[in-house]
Amino acid sequence: MTGQEFGEKYLQYEKDIKNVLESMEIYDEDLLHDTYIALYEYAEKKNRIRNFVNTFVDFYMKRYLRREEYESNYETYDDEQMYRMDIEDESDLEYREEICKRVDRLIRQFSTHRQKGERNHERAVKVLRLYREGLTEREISHKVKISQSAVHQSLERTVERIKAYQEMAII
Repeated sequence: MTGQEFGEKYLQYEKDIKNVLESMEIYDEDLLHDTYIALYEYAEKKNRIRNFVNTFVDFYMKRYLRREEYESNYETYDDEQMYRMDIEDESDLEYREEICKRVDRLIRQFSTHRQKGERNHERAVKVLRLYREGLTEREISHKVKISQSAVHQSLERTVERIKAYQEMAII
C-alpha cells in the first residue's frame, strides 16, 4: 500500500475510527497520530489491510494500554510539583548530613573488609563509590568498562552485603 493509498483510506474511515474511540472513552489526538504512523509502517510491509477501522482500533488499543500501564507504574508530576522537589528543605539538612555520614562509614567499612564469597571486591568498591558520587549505572558501566547489568547486579549485591553487615553490627 502506498502512502497516498493509505492516506486516502484513513480519510475515508477517520470519522468511524474517532467515533469508535470516543464511544470507548479513550480518544486521544496524540495517540491517534502515533497509531497512524505505526499502522502506516505496518501497511507498507503487509500491502493490504482487510478491515481498516478494526485494525486501526486494535493498533490504537495496544498503544493506549501500553501508555496506561506505563503511567500506572510511574508517578507523573506537573512543573510546580517538580519545582517544589528541587527546592532544598533546610529543616532536614542536619538529618540528611547524619545519614550521609552513616552511609560513608558503611562504605568505608565495606571497602576495607573483603566480604566472604566476594570475587571482585575492588571493582565492587569502585562501582559503589561512583554511584555514591551520583553517576548513573550507564555512566559507571562506561567508566569501569563493564555492562550496565553487571553494574546493577554489583550494586544490588553490595547493598545486600552492607545491610547484612549493618544488621550484624546492631545485634
